[in-house]
Amino acid sequence: MAERSADNDLYDNHGELILTGSSNAYVATVARSTGGYHLGLRLCGKANHTNNGASTLNLVTPNSPSGIGAVAIRKAGNAALVGGEIVSGKYYDFLYDATNSVFQLQNPDIGTGAISTALIADDAVTNAKLANMAESTIKGRAAGAGTGDPTDLTATQATAILNAFTDALKGLVPASGGGTTTFLRADATFAAPVSIVTAVAQGAVSAAATLDIALGSADMYEIDLINLLPATDNVNLFARFSQSSSFLSGASDYRWGRHTFDARVTDASDSEIEVTSAVGNVAGEGATLTIRIFKPSTAVFNKVMRWQGVFVSTTPEMINDSGGGQLIANTDAIDGVRFLFSSGDIASGYYAVRSYGFT
Repeated sequence: MAERSADNDLYDNHGELILTGSSNAYVATVARSTGGYHLGLRLCGKANHTNNGASTLNLVTPNSPSGIGAVAIRKAGNAALVGGEIVSGKYYDFLYDATNSVFQLQNPDIGTGAISTALIADDAVTNAKLANMAESTIKGRAAGAGTGDPTDLTATQATAILNAFTDALKGLVPASGGGTTTFLRADATFAAPVSIVTAVAQGAVSAAATLDIALGSADMYEIDLINLLPATDNVNLFARFSQSSSFLSGASDYRWGRHTFDARVTDASDSEIEVTSAVGNVAGEGATLTIRIFKPSTAVFNKVMRWQGVFVSTTPEMINDSGGGQLIANTDAIDGVRFLFSSGDIASGYYAVRSYGFT
């Protein structure tokens, strides 16, 4: 053991100092007298027990057999011990601090309590040193919990502190409300999409005198006639509109005009709209066209249909056909369109109807 002062050294028996005492009150007994605690006084001793809180050290000398007096043991930053800084069986250096009248422990163990953050190197604490976390949790601080220690947040607590998605912010998507018909919009609301195109009807036609298609209040109807084959050879395909479910066929109810690859045909006053002419009825002939009808439910203007397509004539010859027709009898709303051949039935074919809503 060595106790060193400014003018003398004190030794115990055989050069080894074993601290005594209990319950965090340590005692160091040396064989030489000293004039008391003073700046620079240093002791080195072996601990006889482990501290579990704030601790003191009392120096016993021949001229102070009851001890000079217990003084507090402190660590870096003049912080009180909290437990575990002094471990039984290990050697420790104590340096007297005359300014604060305490012994400064020069080589403390880390202990069980808090240590000065200044003693922890930057980036030294790894994830492995942190407390274990429950699965599916995140380190943070719950909304409304105030300032305090980090906690392990549940998914619900974590989402509560994140930004909500808006037209200006990235963030959490709002609850959809369920179902399969609504979609997230740019304004962060769920709504059903504005339907521009809607399938109305489709099917096959066979051995029918006419093909009648109902019209509603959509802005436009698009009708595909696919491989419409007449039962009679060399016939024309006609169209008529209905009002109040009654198809108009007056001698001057319609006017129309058609273009084929080498001819232009028109009629300013007719009982129907002529869509094609001279359609053949042999397999592989027939007519395939797409027809558009605009705003049938309005009563503001004369109703119009236009078409583009092909038909195979009796030659047989593939003929491009395009044109338009108009109801000139009145401007009233129409509620249907009928397709028929100039003679005989529709032997076979297919149709598909779509409605469009303009936005």
